[in-house]
Amino acid sequence: MLVLALLAGRAASHSWIVSVGADGRSRGGIAGGDHALQRYACPLETLEQCQPDPKHGIVLTEDAMRPCRHDAVSDPMAAVEAGEAFALNWMGNGHAGNGQSDGTCVRIRLAPFAQDPEVGDFVEVGYECVDYWRFDDEGKVTTSAEITLPPETPAGTYTLHWMWDFTDFWFQSCADITVTSGSPAPPPDPTDDTSPSEAPTEDDVSPPDDDACEDSTSWFLNKRKTTRNCQWVALKPSKRCPKRDAAERCLATCGGCDPDDTPPSPPPALTTEPPTTNPPTTNPPTTNPP
Repeated sequence: MLVLALLAGRAASHSWIVSVGADGRSRGGIAGGDHALQRYACPLETLEQCQPDPKHGIVLTEDAMRPCRHDAVSDPMAAVEAGEAFALNWMGNGHAGNGQSDGTCVRIRLAPFAQDPEVGDFVEVGYECVDYWRFDDEGKVTTSAEITLPPETPAGTYTLHWMWDFTDFWFQSCADITVTSGSPAPPPDPTDDTSPSEAPTEDDVSPPDDDACEDSTSWFLNKRKTTRNCQWVALKPSKRCPKRDAAERCLATCGGCDPDDTPPSPPPALTTEPPTTNPPTTNPPTTNPP
């Protein structure tokens, strides 16, 4: 009984998309309990890197490596307008406004609709770290955000991917949307001779500048915790480099630099002592006796 109570308590910590726009839903809908609605996520390279501490009693499965449920589609599907704000709401589950989720954020990305999209299909749309909770205009705690897709987004059907980085876990949720009033995709240019086989090869790409291979000085794991920067990652790189964006932003610390991309040795220091010179010899002028 005690074990069941503990698991029930952990289940209450999950979160997922509740609504999109006026009446849209996530792929999981709103019916059912926490276990039916929430999904764990693993944004790292291997499932093993995402496994939480055994004390939580949770073992992630391969399903955590997939961004969306592949057996459902949002019903109803929200209709949003490119360039116009719409509301995205997610479940708070007792973690908002009480210190439990302070400094955590959600990441929102977009991909063309697919029943079982790949992680790499999703692109950033300007919401890499949205506060998990905030105060609304009336001073009330809310777990929501106003989202505006780029105005040039072509009209069509898309999938939003929502992911929450919460302590030892990541949670994710997907919602399908219809984008209207966007700019139509441009037709292919008949004068463009470029084909996939003519794409630039690795030898054609210029290597990055040496000074680009360094730790970022403006990145923070959580924007409210400015101490969690690349210096913080460097204290425990094996554990912290796999965390969200750390390997990409802390290149030097996490071993992301090419060994050949080391900066050149500084030139020798200039001496400040004046050079030693022999004073010029002056001979008195020769004069004839009177």
